[in-house]
Amino acid sequence: MIVENNFDSQTFNGSSNALIEDNSSLAGRRWFSNKNINEVKTLVCTGAYGTVSLDTGNVFLGLSAAGDVQTGATDSSAMITDESTTRVVAFNYGTGSHGNNVIFKWSIPVFGIIPEGASVTAISAEVDLSVNATTSCVCALQWVEGGSATALDSNAALNTSGDTMGVAGLALGLYRAVGSLAQSIDIIFNINSSTNTTGTIAPMTISYVY
Repeated sequence: MIVENNFDSQTFNGSSNALIEDNSSLAGRRWFSNKNINEVKTLVCTGAYGTVSLDTGNVFLGLSAAGDVQTGATDSSAMITDESTTRVVAFNYGTGSHGNNVIFKWSIPVFGIIPEGASVTAISAEVDLSVNATTSCVCALQWVEGGSATALDSNAALNTSGDTMGVAGLALGLYRAVGSLAQSIDIIFNINSSTNTTGTIAPMTISYVY
């Protein structure tokens, strides 16, 4: 085990932050590392993490555990779809919503995912739209803390070409995990269209440093 050490750099050769391992060992016998200062850790959050919500402007369908289907006044819905093993988050904009703004949100709580005191240094997730919205489709990546949202990345005209919502090189301490601050990382779709469309979010990659 390599635990609670203090590395003098986030890389071992000026570019790579991969942990140096004895690759001659069997896979099940390699080193375990955790809570080392300056060690970059990366995790992938699939649709099994967090909550999804749907706000039609007239009816807020609330938060539920990711994986649940939301239905209500319109036939729009928020859900997790199984695509191989990726568990993509999918938001359907349906016929009953045509001409209205509908806000879909996937929210991943920081507490329980990022260790207390660690600093988030990079976030990335691919987003896509099945059919171009006739009016608008705005997509945003946000850091939410104590009810206040900070925009990290956005696309004011997301279309079928897709995009990657992401940010890298965040300064240490700027986005530090503190369990008492009600923190989350959110991706939001705000869609208004006269046609049906589906927004998707691939698993989110988050890197952090102690």
